[in-house]
Amino acid sequence: MTQFDSNIDLKFQGVVDDALKNKQEIKILEAGCGSMSHVNFKQSKYVVGIDISEKQLVRNKYLNERVVGDIQEHLFPQESFDAIVCWDVFEHLSEPEKAIDKFINCIKRDGIIILKLPNVASVKGLVTKYTPHWFHVLWYRYVYGRKIAINEDKGPFKTYLRKSISPNRLKQFADREGLDVILFETFEGSFLKNRSMVAYSVYRIVRSITDVVSLGKLGDAEFLLVLKNRNRLS
Repeated sequence: MTQFDSNIDLKFQGVVDDALKNKQEIKILEAGCGSMSHVNFKQSKYVVGIDISEKQLVRNKYLNERVVGDIQEHLFPQESFDAIVCWDVFEHLSEPEKAIDKFINCIKRDGIIILKLPNVASVKGLVTKYTPHWFHVLWYRYVYGRKIAINEDKGPFKTYLRKSISPNRLKQFADREGLDVILFETFEGSFLKNRSMVAYSVYRIVRSITDVVSLGKLGDAEFLLVLKNRNRLS
């Protein structure tokens, strides 16, 4: 998990381990899994991956079961997963609320939901939300150096970044639906620092200016949210 600093990385892993410490075997849903996983689980595990791209699913060697489908629409059996991981996916959904509802239906009563995504209320989030897709493709190719961007289902994918998936809105929704926030962390990430120091320097200057202009209302570029389902009857 190279996008985090070591302190967040350790804290995150500790929260996940503690939340699942009483389980010897777990069933995991990797929602919008793409070709890789981002979370380490210590237990014996059975991993189900769902993605709209069959090519991405085939590349993912971490999975025990592959489902081609849309997480906004696909309905898994009720209370069937100990953990759900949704990593850098919500920003690409036109109706992310539907996906959250599906997660709540299929998570076990003491299960956890792990969400990592861009913060729409940030400089990066606002730029991403309001720039066209062709700009994202050019950015991937000429700043990130990914010459095969948009080919072979490797992104960048269309981005919506709905306001409903801002940190505050997600936490409010979780509370209404009986989910406890057991970890919330924000961070800048390495989306530029490890790729283009010139672009990263410009970004830091812009971030500093917007912090002043917005009176500190814009936050870090990324956030991590871990939710635990309360032991409640459905």
